[in-house]
Amino acid sequence: MTAMNPHAAITRDEFERTIEELRAEMTANPTYSTAADRARPEHPRAEFVHKDEFRLFKWFAGLALAAILSGMGLLYHSIHQGLAEQREAMERQFADLRAEMHAGFRAITASMDSRFDGVDSRFNSVNSRFDQVDSRFDQMDSRFDQMDSRITAVQHDVAEVKERLARVETLVGVKNRESLPD
Repeated sequence: MTAMNPHAAITRDEFERTIEELRAEMTANPTYSTAADRARPEHPRAEFVHKDEFRLFKWFAGLALAAILSGMGLLYHSIHQGLAEQREAMERQFADLRAEMHAGFRAITASMDSRFDGVDSRFNSVNSRFDQVDSRFDQMDSRFDQMDSRITAVQHDVAEVKERLARVETLVGVKNRESLPD
């Protein structure tokens, strides 16, 4: 056998000769059968779809499509309804939480206000005590001023008494000298 080039062209005579050899070999051996012989049905029209069968298939396909679409519509509707209910429930919960937060803030604000009022009253009482202490210091300052003026008056009186005493001593000393024998 000669080696064949895969790119070489085959002539028509060679092709027909090869086909004749194959036919002869197939007819000599009965185990070989052609694909057409094996696929050939008893009733040649049985492998084709009839017009009525195709119509039935179209009806079933339409009904199946309608069932699928209606099922999807029901599924969409139920999902949409569930989401709407979930949204309403969440809005209610948010409203309840918001109300609780506002109530908590009001309670905290009231507590802080009462505490601030207590602190203010304490500061006011401390301020009134400071005012009392200041008034007492003012009273003490006025008493010290009075005492200073009295001490000044007493010192002035003592100075006058010393002066008089000195005059009296001088007068007594002069009279005593006169009365003393020399």
